[in-house]
This record gives sequence, C-alpha cells and structure tokens, in this order.
Amino acid sequence: MNAQAIQVTGTAFLVLFCIVGLALWGLSYYYDFMVQQFGWTHAQVTSGNALSKLVVGPLFGFFAGWLVDRFGPRRLMMAGILMAGVALIGLGSISSLGMFYFFYFFNALGYVCGGPCRIKSY
Repeated sequence: MNAQAIQVTGTAFLVLFCIVGLALWGLSYYYDFMVQQFGWTHAQVTSGNALSKLVVGPLFGFFAGWLVDRFGPRRLMMAGILMAGVALIGLGSISSLGMFYFFYFFNALGYVCGGPCRIKSY
C-alpha cells in the first residue's frame, strides 16, 4: 500500500468518524441535558434529528450529486466538513429551539455533502 492510499483511507476514516459518529450518533447523548436545561420536551429535542433528515435528504441529496458531477467530490466534501463543524460549534452555543433546529439542519446538510456517499467517489 502506498502512502497516498494510506492518507486517503485515514482521512476517510476521520471524516466519517466526526460526521457520522460524533455528529449523528453522539448528539443523542445530550438530549436529556437539553430537556433539563432548556425545558424542552423529549419530542421537541428528538425531532431535530428526524426533521433535518426528512427535509435535507430529499431536497439536497440530488443537488449534492449534481455538485459532485460538476465540481468533483473533494470540494463538496470540504464544504460538508466545514458545515458539519460549524453546526457542532453552533449546537454548543444554542439558547433557543429555533437555533437548535437550524444547526441540526446545517449538520444534516454537512452530512449530505461530506458524508459516506462522497468518499466512495474517489
């Protein structure tokens, strides 16, 4: 295995770990704390993940595929990684339910652009 293949494999692992592992599966750990701190219901908190996937997937999935065809996967992955990073930073500073939904939407958009379907495009 050459050095470039190892670098691509390592980068793909780290990107997927951050976007999927931390951003999608790891945020559910904080749901109970959000309910206690902000006084939201469990339905409001858990619906952020579901609504963002239901809205972002159908609306931006095909558009992201078109962007890959037009500009290549690297640019879209970099944009997705940045969006997911901004979303996680934003989720760390939320104070209202609207901000929570906005940053969860942004997180799902980052997943669509930088997630697993782009990595196999290399």
